[in-house]
Amino acid sequence: MAAREPPWPEAIAVDTSGPLDSAVARALTAVRPWGSSQAPVFRRPYMEPD
Repeated sequence: MAAREPPWPEAIAVDTSGPLDSAVARALTAVRPWGSSQAPVFRRPYMEPD
């Protein structure tokens, strides 16, 4: 995918080579607003359907 598409500036890399619990915690931290237990709700898709 990286060879075909331009870089996504808002992307956050999450290292998945370590323990699963750590990777999940880092991923949830990346998508949840700080101090919130709720994940954000995106109402519009970023990509157009094929």
